Amino acid sequence: MLVGADLPLAYKPCMEASVRGGGPNGKLTLLDPDGKPVFESAADGWVRIPLYTGNDTPLPPGRYSVTATVDGTTVALPLDIQR
Repeated sequence: MLVGADLPLAYKPCMEASVRGGGPNGKLTLLDPDGKPVFESAADGWVRIPLYTGNDTPLPPGRYSVTATVDGTTVALPLDIQR
């Protein structure tokens, strides 16, 4: 095996969702099925939301929600993660 090469069957996270919009005072949050934030970012332009945890583990299946708050107004969209 080459130095720096991935182990056989190594998981390579690439699952993500992209959202565009917001404004300079915007905030984007991905909430898990229990309503706890798993990702937060400024919502100004394109935002790529990772659908995996920091240790490269895919998020568990369930109904998540993406909320965008701009100038005090919040909009929520469902996001179903399935396997």
